[in-house]
Amino acid sequence: MSDRDEGNRGSRSRSRSRSQPPVGGNSWVQIIDLPPKSNWSSLRRIITGAGGRILTGRVYQHRSPSCAVAELSDAEEAQKVAQKLDGTDLAGRRITVKVISVEQRNKLD
Repeated sequence: MSDRDEGNRGSRSRSRSRSQPPVGGNSWVQIIDLPPKSNWSSLRRIITGAGGRILTGRVYQHRSPSCAVAELSDAEEAQKVAQKLDGTDLAGRRITVKVISVEQRNKLD
């Protein structure tokens, strides 16, 4: 391994731990009234099915109504996903989807 390669070893970006709070700069959508057995995989399917690319997210199964948040790369993508999904039927439930701020997302934890 060359000196140049060694110098770049630590420069890779690392994904955030699930225990760390989200940082600003990206856009969030909130999905409200999810089916009872919703999880990370179902959240990812919902977002990608609407044409979005989920960066991170969290499902709050024990809230009433159950909800989830998903971080997307930019405001345009978040708005597109929210418009496509809002009011749609998911396993017999009509879900509400809206773009939320980082501050609103942080209040859910």
